[in-house]
Amino acid sequence: MTYVKSIPSVTFNMIVDVLQSEKILAMPACPPRSFKWASSPHWEKGVVLERDMIIVCQDKAVEQAAQRYPQSFLIVITGKDELEAIESIPNQMLVIKDSPTTVNLLQKLQNFFLSIQAWLSELSRAPSSLEGLGTIMQKSSVTLKAPLLLYDADSSIVAKSGFNASSTSCKIFQKREKEALNSVAMLRRSPVQLKGSNESVFIENELIQSGGHDLFYALALFEKMPTAGQHDMFKMFAEALAVKSEKVLGRLPSTRYTVYSLFDALICGRYVSESQLDDFAYSTGLPLDSEFRLLCFKANGGEPGADPSELTHSLHRINDGKCLFAVYDGDLLALLHSKNLDKSLSNPTIDEQILDTVGSFDGFVTVSQVFDGITHFGLAYQETQLVAKHKDVLDFEQCFTVSDQQQKKVIYTYEECLRFCILDFGEMSQELKDFSFSHTILEKILAEDMENGTNDTRILASYIHHERKATVVAEKLHMHRNTVLYRIGKIEKRFGLNLDENWSRDRVLFDFSILYSKIMRDPSLSRAILGQDAPRAHRSL
Repeated sequence: MTYVKSIPSVTFNMIVDVLQSEKILAMPACPPRSFKWASSPHWEKGVVLERDMIIVCQDKAVEQAAQRYPQSFLIVITGKDELEAIESIPNQMLVIKDSPTTVNLLQKLQNFFLSIQAWLSELSRAPSSLEGLGTIMQKSSVTLKAPLLLYDADSSIVAKSGFNASSTSCKIFQKREKEALNSVAMLRRSPVQLKGSNESVFIENELIQSGGHDLFYALALFEKMPTAGQHDMFKMFAEALAVKSEKVLGRLPSTRYTVYSLFDALICGRYVSESQLDDFAYSTGLPLDSEFRLLCFKANGGEPGADPSELTHSLHRINDGKCLFAVYDGDLLALLHSKNLDKSLSNPTIDEQILDTVGSFDGFVTVSQVFDGITHFGLAYQETQLVAKHKDVLDFEQCFTVSDQQQKKVIYTYEECLRFCILDFGEMSQELKDFSFSHTILEKILAEDMENGTNDTRILASYIHHERKATVVAEKLHMHRNTVLYRIGKIEKRFGLNLDENWSRDRVLFDFSILYSKIMRDPSLSRAILGQDAPRAHRSL
């Protein structure tokens, strides 16, 4: 075995744990701190530095081992109780009593070295992400043979592994979790003991810091006082966790993970890895598993406002505060996010909140469609810029169709501008075209119909097709008129739709046109939606 500088070390305390079933006759006063391998005096393969190697030998071979490896640490197996014969050996050594279990001691030690090195290697290869931290927890729980828990600086659970709620140590910890966390945070020592009625739990703990900030508390639960070797293994786990957390949550300057830098990276199309997204999410408070909608506040005349931050201050409460802001290229960008609340990102909700908030803002607002996946942010930004380009057409339409003077329009959405963008489709990339029709309310309604056996998609299609005449829809679909109105009302309320508005109907009709095309080209989708009524036309397409 050739010595490699990066090979992980095993501590002396961990070696003593491996030998706990043996009778130890003598221990060195000042043993070495760590080793990289265990061998015998007959080892011939490669070069291993003496200071990193344990030599295992019988007492009769101790002189030979000492001469060949004068600086190595020796584990000597002897059948004698008297140690006079080996007291003259200058090497540091640990002497154990010969027994049937010492026959395979060298192999046992080598297997232990290999298992620790494999474990640490797996930890080093774990991805720099929250999922990677979970992998470290799972692998380490098996190696340490102890439940592991990870808490953030606010004492909220982040991850756990190997936690068996029926075990004694876990039961005690569950009952006294807050007390345990307070003890860990206040005492800053390890281990912390919690005494139960008949049993106790011992908590090894380590504070994981980065850039001077407390990030995590890592805890391991033991039913008995952990040995020095277990303490060393827990420290190895904590060090691996610290290395990954630096990459996940950053020792880079805080300016690296600002809202502006995230927006800029996504708009410019620079690659942002999953771990970097996790960094941004942690630093900005952005939940990545949300739905999003981008708003772009533009000053009239193309000139930036005097102080965009003032507008930010007045807008910080929209969407119940679930919003990130950044001034970008003279405009103010506002990214709204929501989880499972379709109405909160709807046009009426945004209109109401923006108009009540911006007051005398001398400009206009362009709004992207709702989208999921923050990596689509750049495409949403392109939508807001297309809206700004075509907003004059909407202004002309309003002027052309309405005779009396109306309040000046402030908010322009991608949905109402899409029909005009289509006329100039050549300026849109294929990616943007696909994105424009990838996230529609029909997809959600259809998915729920297929899952729940409902028929809301056909009700909505028929309602639009028959010019919102509920009585006609009820006759065509063989249902009560009130049922039609109830289902349409639920759809409008959920998604903030107003089907009395022509642009809303236009967008829904356009989405249905795309849906019909998909159905005709996908027999399985056609049968799932229409059952026996599925058309046969797709077979000839």
